[in-house]
Amino acid sequence: MTKSIILITLAVVIVSTFLIRASHSGNIPKITVDEVKKLIDNKADLFLLDVRSDGEYKEGHIKGVVLIPINQLEKRINEVPKDKKVIAICAVGGRSSTATKLLIKNGYTDVHNMVGGMARWRKNGYPVESI
Repeated sequence: MTKSIILITLAVVIVSTFLIRASHSGNIPKITVDEVKKLIDNKADLFLLDVRSDGEYKEGHIKGVVLIPINQLEKRINEVPKDKKVIAICAVGGRSSTATKLLIKNGYTDVHNMVGGMARWRKNGYPVESI
């Protein structure tokens, strides 16, 4: 009987851990670089949010992006409009995923993580500006 209780308890812990992880990772809205490029080409009303470092931004960024490094985003969140589609961009998608979660947590409803980040953007041959 004790062995059964231990196994049931262990099963509950494993399932609970899985459910908690799934809810925290959430379904972060994602967008491909190709979709972003089409939106830009079609002059969609976007807010392109670059959350990389200043140095990364200077090395190359998408024309028209606004740089708010991820470590400053929470303090500067009021600079991100809630009435536009927000595309969060970083090097490969990790920091922009964090930014997307933060924005959603703060009431943003039309925010997307650009999958693959600037690495994918460059790989697809899309233009970048540098300073």
